[in-house]
Amino acid sequence: MNDTLVVYFSGNDPTKSATADAARNLASVTGADLYEIRPQNPYSKDFNTVVQEAQRDKDRDARPALAGPSIDVKPYRTIILGFPNWCGTAPMPVFSFLDEHMKDGSLIGKR
Repeated sequence: MNDTLVVYFSGNDPTKSATADAARNLASVTGADLYEIRPQNPYSKDFNTVVQEAQRDKDRDARPALAGPSIDVKPYRTIILGFPNWCGTAPMPVFSFLDEHMKDGSLIGKR
């Protein structure tokens, strides 16, 4: 296991995601481990619908449930986090991931 982890949220269509491509390339070049944040209930692949869903979640300050399994970030020294900009901020599943790991203290001392 490497001491670096690339964590990413690819958006509503991982097959067309520049974020997913960048995360895979970064992990490949650096030898880092890779973890994708996936919501339990995926967002629509239709652009107009996903914009509405993202805005709805942002307005509610939602923390969507994530699809498992979770990852233990404690063994990693460096965590690289990537995501698309949705409605001027991180997508809410990213906040779900961060909240989960902040509550258990596993992000303390990470770079």
